Amino acid sequence: MKTKIENYTFNKTSKQVTFSDYEEIRLDAVLLITNATDSIVIFNFADPTKGGTVSANILTLAYDTSSMSDSDKLLIYYDDSERVDLTADLIETLQELTARLNVLTGMANAGTASLRVTPLNSVSTAVTGSLTTVTNLTNFGTSYPALEISHDMNNLVATIANINNVTM
Repeated sequence: MKTKIENYTFNKTSKQVTFSDYEEIRLDAVLLITNATDSIVIFNFADPTKGGTVSANILTLAYDTSSMSDSDKLLIYYDDSERVDLTADLIETLQELTARLNVLTGMANAGTASLRVTPLNSVSTAVTGSLTTVTNLTNFGTSYPALEISHDMNNLVATIANINNVTM
């Protein structure tokens, strides 16, 4: 994928361009470098007089850059095949997320109970032991009526059922 290189350093004396975002570059992937300040092509993969050599992430130009300035703006195009792989991975991930959201949207639009979140205020008393049978319960503590709590428990069961039944 053709990539415009924005992060670089230029040294006119040593005729070097350092690709700051890369640990290594390939000479065959450098497409074009133009000194945009002076409107001069200083590297062109198709012109043997405007070539260069590569060591790690540094391109040493064949072109004489001694009359230029280190602060000149360069327009650099690099064929970054690794970036194509990252783009393909990102597209695949976004497609998968879209498919999953479509399932949830379809459930909501069809009137099917979709996922919901039931917030918990807080639990201040630890519960230990086990409960086997409750015959009649009128309230929980001093301020929570049993009927309201039983509705909340039914909602919790429905929520858990929704979570367990979601298919992707």
